[in-house]
Amino acid sequence: MNDALFTLSKKPREPIGFVIFGATGDLTRRKLLPALYQLALEDQLPDRVHIIGFARRDWNDDKFREMMKAGIEEFARTQPIRQNALDKVLGCLHFVSSVFDDAEGYDKLNDLLEEVGADNRYFYLATPPSAYKNIVEHLGEAGLANCQSGWTRIVIEKPYGHDLESARELDEIVHAVFSEEQIFRIDHYLGKE
Repeated sequence: MNDALFTLSKKPREPIGFVIFGATGDLTRRKLLPALYQLALEDQLPDRVHIIGFARRDWNDDKFREMMKAGIEEFARTQPIRQNALDKVLGCLHFVSSVFDDAEGYDKLNDLLEEVGADNRYFYLATPPSAYKNIVEHLGEAGLANCQSGWTRIVIEKPYGHDLESARELDEIVHAVFSEEQIFRIDHYLGKE
């Protein structure tokens, strides 16, 4: 029997940038940050992860941390909150204030990813579907869809189109920038059907 099947996964050692587009919304506060906190509790959050919120609100790193702390405290599955795990998550947080169709925001994001050395990147679209096209195209134009010394993934949350035709249109937009191996789709609405 292969004992490796029964061991916990090893957390990545290389720096990771986890960029959340629409980071000031409910999905981030209620689900994503509490899930990342749970990973920290289980010592599965990478030691060198940088969680970067990207949204239009006029927030800075401190305001983002304050709001996400409140979300973790309210919605974390494991209570009471353990301060060491909370501090680890909050210490990883950064914020880029930009609208989704402003090229300068993606330049700021690129600068931050380079500054923290995150060559491996997740782009998580926790936004309304109407924003997907802008975000994907700007990631491509800014050269963020591929990193020469690491990997890149895009996670598309929420409805992946409202019918077959719109899903195919979205696929064309995403495939113009990302390869199929880079794309992860989460369509919990489809799952409910």
